[in-house]
Amino acid sequence: MGTSRLGAVVSKDANLNPFQLVLVGAERARQLMRGSRPMIETEANHPTSIVLEEFAAGMLKGESPDEKTSPPPTRTDSGSDTE
Repeated sequence: MGTSRLGAVVSKDANLNPFQLVLVGAERARQLMRGSRPMIETEANHPTSIVLEEFAAGMLKGESPDEKTSPPPTRTDSGSDTE
């Protein structure tokens, strides 16, 4: 990949939210650092480089698997400072 890897991945899929890409990519990079194996054949050694190659190969999507199964977070406080 070229020097603008993130730009190349984002422009490849117009529906890809770049902010979500960062969140999903960071989680995937943590998985790789903890010992997960790359989903693609690669010569890259750095987790973020591997993640970008996985995005480019279509192995990762711009949404977290947890988003499909868990409801959005809800506030537990009433938002009021008075008691």
